[in-house]
Amino acid sequence: MKKYISIILGGLMMASCVDTVLLPDDKTVDEDFWQSKADVSMMVNGAYSKMAAADVVSKLIVWGGFRSDELVLVNSINDGTRNSLLEIEEVNIETTNAFAEWAPIYSVINNCNIVLEKSEKVMSIDPNYTSGDYETDRSQMLALRALCYFYLVRTFRDVPYTSSAYMNSSQDMTIRQIAPDSLLMKCIADLEEAEKNALSAAASGWQRVGWINKEGIHSLLADIYLWRASVKHSAEDYQKCIAYCDMVIESKKANHVQGPMEMTPKEYPLEDGNMAYQSIFGNQNAEESIFELQNATGAINTYYYKYKDNNSTYGYLRASSIFGSYAASSLGTSPNTYLSMYDYRYWQNTYDVGSGASAFDVRKMTEANGTTSLPTAGIKRSNSNLANQNFIIYRLSDVMLMKAEAMVANEMMDIAPENIVVVGMHPADFAYTEPMIADIDFRTREAMDYLTYYGGSLSTGLPVGVVNGRKFDDTYLQGSSKWTAQVFAQREIAPDCLLKLAHSEENGNHTVVATLEPQKELGYGVSLQYWLVESGIVGPQSIAENLKASYKAKHPDAQMGHSSVNNYVHNHVFRGALNGLWGTELGKVAEVTTNGCTFTIDEKYVADNCSVVAVLINTQTKEVVQASEISLGAGAH
Repeated sequence: MKKYISIILGGLMMASCVDTVLLPDDKTVDEDFWQSKADVSMMVNGAYSKMAAADVVSKLIVWGGFRSDELVLVNSINDGTRNSLLEIEEVNIETTNAFAEWAPIYSVINNCNIVLEKSEKVMSIDPNYTSGDYETDRSQMLALRALCYFYLVRTFRDVPYTSSAYMNSSQDMTIRQIAPDSLLMKCIADLEEAEKNALSAAASGWQRVGWINKEGIHSLLADIYLWRASVKHSAEDYQKCIAYCDMVIESKKANHVQGPMEMTPKEYPLEDGNMAYQSIFGNQNAEESIFELQNATGAINTYYYKYKDNNSTYGYLRASSIFGSYAASSLGTSPNTYLSMYDYRYWQNTYDVGSGASAFDVRKMTEANGTTSLPTAGIKRSNSNLANQNFIIYRLSDVMLMKAEAMVANEMMDIAPENIVVVGMHPADFAYTEPMIADIDFRTREAMDYLTYYGGSLSTGLPVGVVNGRKFDDTYLQGSSKWTAQVFAQREIAPDCLLKLAHSEENGNHTVVATLEPQKELGYGVSLQYWLVESGIVGPQSIAENLKASYKAKHPDAQMGHSSVNNYVHNHVFRGALNGLWGTELGKVAEVTTNGCTFTIDEKYVADNCSVVAVLINTQTKEVVQASEISLGAGAH
């Protein structure tokens, strides 16, 4: 990824009928445009139109369903687009890949920025453009911009961020990248601001779901918090996700109009039974829908379906093997998850086209054939079936699934509130393994002392692991085949004490403060260890011959030596104990207690890639009571 991105105005021109126009002398007619409510509406609608355009929606499909297990590549097309998709499928993506290009998304962002920057002055020019109009327009543009950045950060991680409008080529168009969590926090702040003047979810017509209203904002906030929680293992973020999901669910219930055949109000306003497919994907803008990109036909026809552009040409993607028997047999996989006439997921997702090469194709978001609720197998779609297809961003089902995921994850965090903390220690007395490169020597005297304490010696075959300082099968040192089961067994045990860390830095002096919160009376004394750990170290790593092929397949950029990976990335490398081998004794902790450690980082380590691991141990048995890790910089893992 480049450190900077230069945005060229030609890729950012507005899609509406009247645009900011570059003149030969590099002046603009901008001052002649922003004169009326209609001008603002044109630019707002232009932002939505750009978002629904084929070059954006195609990327949303590929960045989403194709990178999961939902979609696979069709083999009948051989062109540049298929080659780009094949690179993604094989995890060997070149910089020239069409789907690694983000300019169309930044074009939407710039459209939003222009409206946010220019629309306010229209209130003083056109009395028909009221403060209420301005606030709702501003709400939509803040939300749409946040949605764009959320897609970008999930796909590319560190991405350029700007909230400034680019109007002509004389402006500085170089934008710094921003750390992922910093960007997400900006998105959250924008959405919280957008929420204040959001469109009502009780509106009627296509605008109810074609524009981002309060339900859409809450859905996006829930999604961001769920993503953030999964990355940071944050119980607080999971709880915020649940809270926003509840807001959406309650809003849907409040706005539901009881139908004539509905004897009692629905518990959840979801589409009914055998008409759900037709209501959601055929008629579009269904009651349970929250936000849909209107008329996104171009990309949907090209990527989702068997027949592209109403002819017999295959589209690029089809349903994966989990959906249908033909697809499964062609891939040599085991029986499918969803192949059942009685499984509703089957009917909502796949299209049985008979015994052809594709067999089961994706029919999500296409109109049904004729007036039936389920498309007929093998029938080529007519012109009417190609018209006015929407791309669904959120519907109530998505929000309910987000809530369910957050609730399960939150429950797991109640069982094990903190992360699994892994530290790689390299004992000092062992010789180098090939290749012998001194500048990445990870060996420490403390690591050798720990190995000796746990029963190891120079004759011990490495690697071995110690899990929570406990014996399993009467020994501390465990082979790698046992680590997973033992780790998960330990996670099921509720901790006696919680351990929370805070970090501060001043003039190169770092301070980490640990807060201990006993969950019950501790009948034993405890000690607190502080370890310095470094990640992101690129260097050689010996590798067994039988593992080289599988490693290369997962890491196509790996530079393989005779018996090593030359550019292996080493993470969580133990660099030393900051307060002695067994830490600071705290005695029997009976109430909330704090303890701090102040230190500097050796210049030979990259401070931005370092973290501190705090380990609370039973002083007598040396068993781990609780552990926690805090990053000291943006590059730490």
